[in-house]
Amino acid sequence: MLNLTFKARCSEFARLFARRIAFAIIRRATGRDVEDVLESMIPLLRKSPVVRWLLYLIVIPQSVKDGGPLFIHVPRSCGTSISNALYGAQIGHFSLRFLRLVTSDAAKRPLTFCVMRDPIDRCVSSFKFVRAGGAESVKLDSRWRKELANINTMVDYLGYINSHVSKINELDFVMREQVFFVSDEGIMPDYTFVLGVHDLELAAFLLAHDVDELPIENRSFGENMALTEAELALIRQIYRRDDESVNQARLNAQPLRR
Repeated sequence: MLNLTFKARCSEFARLFARRIAFAIIRRATGRDVEDVLESMIPLLRKSPVVRWLLYLIVIPQSVKDGGPLFIHVPRSCGTSISNALYGAQIGHFSLRFLRLVTSDAAKRPLTFCVMRDPIDRCVSSFKFVRAGGAESVKLDSRWRKELANINTMVDYLGYINSHVSKINELDFVMREQVFFVSDEGIMPDYTFVLGVHDLELAAFLLAHDVDELPIENRSFGENMALTEAELALIRQIYRRDDESVNQARLNAQPLRR
């Protein structure tokens, strides 16, 4: 909520209050992640401007409504830090396709951006997240803690994902493909930054939107890991679509622009 007027701050406070109540009701009624419930409503969103408007009110931060950038949060890619720095709260793991629909009736389409990560680094971070039952500020959902309780090694972790690869984007958010979040039938956000490649460009982008410092939040617990060649190859195979997208963005000296 950086640099918001008093009126805008009041609007954002009301939005966050309404969002908390609405999301709690959805979660209690369905037993599912709110993002997945709303994602399943995309066919309805395409038909109903009223539903799109209601979701626009509670999902989209006030700073975005006032012309700021809309962040597509890929789990385990520095997203907690960026969301808190931009909005003073978490935007959630909503996909680009969902957010494009929700904002489609706005007077001006918001500028969208995302941060992707090398699939190897992200997979290691995700494994640490799962094994530890969460990270510093975000915990693994209780349903998945029970489901993944027997995962102790990277072999266990990759074996589980590989056995569910046909439904990988129905697993916990940290296990899903990055392209699930950032691609809308081939359409990417306006800016795609790669963590560790476009760090300076990302810092300049955030500075242009009033974020002059980015504290690292929600770190994974655990020591550095040395992966075997077989593990590296399996990660590349499972997340080959992410690998292709990241490599395409990495080839650009500047962040990939749509």
